[in-house]
This record gives sequence, structure tokens and C-alpha cells, in this order.
Amino acid sequence: MICMPPFLPHPRGTYACRLALAWGIACMAACAALGAPADTAAPGAAQASSPPQAPPRQGAQPHEAQQAAALSAGAGPPPATSQVHIVVGPQSHELVRLAAHELASQLERLYRTEVQIADAIPADTRALVLVGSPQDNPAIAAAMEGRWPQLSQQGLLLRSIPEPPALVVGGGSPRATLWAVYELGRRLGITYLLSGDVDPAPPAEPFSTTGYDVLLEPQFPHRVLALLGDQVIGPSCWDLNENARVLGQLAKLKYNGVVLVMHPWQPFVHFSVSGISKSQARLWRQTHWPVGGDTAGRAAFGGARSFVNPDLAGKNSYPMLTDAGIELARGIMARARQLGMSCAVLFAPLEVPQDFSSLLPESASPAGAEGLSLIPHPTRAKEIEPWSAAVSAQWQAYLQTYPDLEALYLSLPQEPVWTEGAPDAWQELTGRTRDELQQLIDTLPEGERASVQGPLLLGHVSSLAFLRRAMAALSPPSRGMPRLYLKGLHPALYPAAEELLPPGAGVVASGEHVAEEGEASTLARLPKSRHGVVWLMLGEAGQGTFFTSEGVKLRDRLLAAQQAGHDGFVLECAVAADHDFTLHLLSRASFEPDLKVEEALGSLIDPLCGQGVAERVALALERIERAGALIARHDPQWGRPAPQMVLRHAVAEPAPTWWEEAAALYTEGANDLYRAADRSRVEGRPYLRRLIRRCEWGWYYFQSVAALRAAEQANDLDSRLSQLEAAVEHMYNGLAALAEAAHDNSSRAVIAVLNEYGYRPLAARLEEAGR
Repeated sequence: MICMPPFLPHPRGTYACRLALAWGIACMAACAALGAPADTAAPGAAQASSPPQAPPRQGAQPHEAQQAAALSAGAGPPPATSQVHIVVGPQSHELVRLAAHELASQLERLYRTEVQIADAIPADTRALVLVGSPQDNPAIAAAMEGRWPQLSQQGLLLRSIPEPPALVVGGGSPRATLWAVYELGRRLGITYLLSGDVDPAPPAEPFSTTGYDVLLEPQFPHRVLALLGDQVIGPSCWDLNENARVLGQLAKLKYNGVVLVMHPWQPFVHFSVSGISKSQARLWRQTHWPVGGDTAGRAAFGGARSFVNPDLAGKNSYPMLTDAGIELARGIMARARQLGMSCAVLFAPLEVPQDFSSLLPESASPAGAEGLSLIPHPTRAKEIEPWSAAVSAQWQAYLQTYPDLEALYLSLPQEPVWTEGAPDAWQELTGRTRDELQQLIDTLPEGERASVQGPLLLGHVSSLAFLRRAMAALSPPSRGMPRLYLKGLHPALYPAAEELLPPGAGVVASGEHVAEEGEASTLARLPKSRHGVVWLMLGEAGQGTFFTSEGVKLRDRLLAAQQAGHDGFVLECAVAADHDFTLHLLSRASFEPDLKVEEALGSLIDPLCGQGVAERVALALERIERAGALIARHDPQWGRPAPQMVLRHAVAEPAPTWWEEAAALYTEGANDLYRAADRSRVEGRPYLRRLIRRCEWGWYYFQSVAALRAAEQANDLDSRLSQLEAAVEHMYNGLAALAEAAHDNSSRAVIAVLNEYGYRPLAARLEEAGR
């Protein structure tokens, strides 16, 4: 949204009055240069001011779509007359054959050449590529006899050989061969974004098989993305097609697993206990997200009246919702396995649906569950036994519904449960005295012992003893019990993990347990036999509704985790497309531990946007990271989707100074991205434009809540109405900016949520004040 303010805000209101009026002209010109359509203001209201933008480029530029069509129609070298031959083994694994077809597609797109796939070396060829390994491709076995390197199951190879003149693209397993093809594509200039591939400028020279000598082994063999979950703006809003697209792009980045996060009230499993059946099946806590006629940014929804996951649309009964939910989860797993990925499910075994409340007396509702589920009583050990049937039935239902899982993640309660039974559970698990448990509690900081952390530690001891007994009563799937990971274990219990955890179970540690700023990592306190993975949140500072950049911090956390012996990471995020660079950075850092951040950014931006752009993008991301750090330091719940996320700022106090600082950083970040887009090749501009709009939204939101604060301080009705109108208009224009760049269901979900929790409450407050 680029528009000029017809008036300056009230001097006691927002700090937008500091913006120079002339910037609006540059702002509109820069937007036109990007080919972005102008927004329409809310009906019957004045338009609000916009953040300053970079100076416009000289001369008019055609629309991006027209430029792309022109490039597609006539750019690049003429079709080659000679062929490229790709040779696979006659009995190659289906993943190796997929790799060959992916390579053929890439070469045909980039070089406009004819590519043929065969299972033997042809008599005459211009360029020869051998795909696979000596175990599945006789041509590689003959050509590299005695020279095939020792590769792990995840190691990959790109090597030019002189006789026969060829390029060998292979790996230590079929899926590693697929990654090798994608690594070759990256080195040929293809950019892998979650939204799809972006090809480089057409090469001037034909494809060559010479000059390659690349061998990569992962430093982090566990590279996983969490899907589903309960965030409206997260992967839970993706249908199967969108999940399949994202999985395909993740495979190109060499991610090798998914964890499907499930909650007991969601439609992903069904079970019964003592004649009572689960009857709740909702995807999100709030079941209705209207996006009809009063919606700001409604153009993003194509006329829909409600925001839904398309695969669950129209399912209005428990059986229909549950069938659709299970079909979606199984479909995700099937697609992941087609790409060589492992599949896991995460659930909280000690949290069960509210349906079973009559079987579980004196239970508690966990924070944030809104009455949808139950956890055990905070203190009473005598309440343990009634939980056995419910927990076992739910656990068994997950194993039966998804019998081919490679791993099962069990999330421990993050609130105290059964604390009175901890001493007995400690002796049961470790054989140690109660005094030793008390000594462990005494190691906690004094302020935490009696508040949360001490009781939480006791609850985890009781929970682990209970889960050990519950697991013994389960009937494992035919392929055996999947490997267990315990998520959320109290760090003070790490040294005793060998005795406390079920046999073979690993630990999923929070990113906060990784060393920062020279502090020792709590991960180092885990026994080596229990090392597992680190769970990292992407965009945690902005809670998904705001664009934040945290790639550098997350990369450093992973390096510290590796030094502590952990195997890798699980990434969780809301608006995944915000994190294309972070996903790219962590992908490369997993195989290249000495990779510099600026090198990773250049390897993403240079082929995507052209030379001379990465420096500007780096400046923008650095400013956005600083804005996120301000948010995290001063108000960690700032962007959390919640009913009062906006109206909680309606207090008669001056706006905090950090608001102005953070808003300025978003403005400067947008300016840097505008300048980057001005230099970018046309194919890279949609990516940059999405980031620009996300930055603009950040600026508008700060302006809106600052105006809301000013309205609460107003001394007369006219001033109050003026500031409330400004708050509404800034919110409207910010959502219209987001709508311009909405390209997936998560970005549309952000607009739906912010209408419900931001725009509509503000509009209602304005209407009430005007009565």
C-alpha cells in the first residue's frame, strides 16, 4: 500500500509526523517500478501515511509478468543439436530414477537441450552423466573401479572423470543420490525457494561435465521440519498439495525428515476408553475465521467467506473431520517417503481430550488449551492410576493409525503434574535415595525452586516413571516400536537421563539450552548415549505475524549443539516462506560447518537476483534481525496471535521509545529491499517484494498501536476519534500490503488472524467512540 496522508497525525499521537512528505512520491514510484498494484483505502475513511521508501529507478519498467513472458519466449541460447545422456542402472532404486528425471528436467530448462535417460552408455553422446553408485549402476562401477570414495548413507558426490568423459552424480544411498542431483542444480544456479524453483539467467555455454570434484558429508545428519501443529498461520492450514510442494522443495535443500505435530483435540487420531469415544475434531482452537466483505486485504481470499484448510472444507461432523485429518496426515507421510524422508509424529501422551473428564477426576486443563484437553493433577500422586487406560489407548491409537513411523516424539508436560509422587518415581527409575533428588532440586536457582522449575522437575520424574510403565503395556507395530524422543525434559535431569529415559530414547532439547555468548551449553550435560536433536523456532520473536530474521543466531546454536554431540535439529515455524534464507543457510551449514553467513546469502541471492544485490539484502536482514531482537527483549508476546494482541495496547500511556526504533528498522529494511529490487533481475523481484510487504506491515502495525495509545490519552472526543481513525487506517493499509504478497495459505492465514484480532476490534472501538 503506497498512499499520501491528507493530514499529519496529531502531535500527541504517532511519531509518523516525522516522515517527510516528499518520500511518498518516491514510495509510489518505487512501487510502480516493482509492478505492484495500488491499494484501495477502507470505504469512507481517509488514507494513512506510509513508510519512506528508496528513491525510484530512472525510466519506466515493464511489469514483471510481461518481462518474464518475454524472457520465456525469446531469451537464452538456441536449442542445442547434440544430446545429454543420463545413465542409471537397470535395477536402480525408484529414488535414483527420480533423481535422473529431476536432472533431465533441470538440464532441459537451463540449456534448452535434449536429454535422454538410459540404462547403458550410448555409443555417441556430447555429454554423459552417470547417476547412482557402484552398487546400483554398473557404468559407475566400471568407470570408477577402485576410486569410489567411502561415503556414509548421507554422503554425496559430484565428480568429473576422464574415461569415459562423464560427470558422476551419486551418493551413499538412493536419497543421497537425489540430493546430489539437487546440489548440482544449485551449483548450476537454480534457487530453491519454498514457493518453487527460480532458474538463473540462461547460460551462454552448453552444459559441461568437466570441472567437478565435490564430496559432501553432513555435520548434522538429522535435518527435519515440523508440520501440522495448531497454529492457524502455520503448516496446519496447508492442504496436501501445498504440503507436497513444500516437501519437494525441502528435499532439494537436503532436509531428510518431517515431524507431524498433533494435539489430542485435533482430527488426526480416534480412540475409545471404557465405552467413551473421542468426539472432538477441530484443527484450530478457534473454529471460524471470517474473511468476507468487511475484511481488510480480502482480495487475497478470492471471494471466500471463511478461511479454512482446503482439505477439511465442508467437513462438518466428527467422522468426516477425523477421516479427512487422518487422510491428510497419511498423505503427507506418503509424499515425504517418496522423497526419501523419515516420518515421525509428536504428541503429548499425558494430555488427553476433554471427552474423558469423567474418567479422570481432579484433572487440570493445561495453559492455552481453552478447556479442550486435560493433564494430570498438579500434585496428587494417587491420581496416577486412572490415567493408565486413557494414556495407553491414545498412545496405541497413534501407533495403529500411523504404523510406519520411524520415530515418535513424546512431549512432556510443561506444567507440574503428580509432584507428590516424584520421590517414589525417582527411586523406581534410578535406585537412588530421595535425598539425591532433593540435592538435584537444590542446584536450581533459589528463585525457581518453589515457583515453577522445582515442581516441574518433580513432575517430569513422575511422568517418566508413568510413561515407562505405559510403554511396557503397548502392542508395538509389526515393524517394531519407533525410536522415542522426549521433548521438553527439564535440563536439570540431563545428567540422569541414562537411567530416567526408556531404553534407546533420545532427547529433544530446546534451542534455549544451546550456549550463547560464551555460556556453557546445558546440552553438554547429556550422556552421549542420549544425544538427540535440538528443536528450533524460526521467527520466534515475531510469533509468525511479523517478519524476523534469525539465521545467524540459529546457525550458531546448531554449531554449539554439534559440539555437544547432538545429531541435528527440528525446525518449527509459522509463515514458512519468511524463512527461505534461514532454511537455505541451515541446509548448507549442515554440510559445510565453516560456511560464512555472507557466503550463504550470496549463494541464494546472486543466482536469484543477479550480482550486486546480496549486499543490500544483507543490510535489510540485519536491520530486521535488530527489530526482532527489540521485540524479543521488550515484549516477547508482541506478535503472538491472540484475541487481545492489539487492544492490550489501549492504555493511557505514551508509546514506548522502542516502538519507534523498531518501526524505523522495518522502514530502513524495506528501503534496502526496494534498492535491491531496483537492481534485481526480474525473476528475483517476487521474492524481494514479499519481504518488502512484510516489512511495510511491521511499520504499519507499530503506527496503528501507537495511534491507539494516543487515542487513550486524548483530552477531547475529536482528538480521540482522529487517533482511532488513524489506528484503523494503518491496520487496514498494513493488511492490504500483506494481501499484495499473499502467495500461500500461511500468508493468507496471517491476514485472516489479524483481521479478527486487530482490524475488526479497532473498527468496533472507533464505531463505539463515535456514537
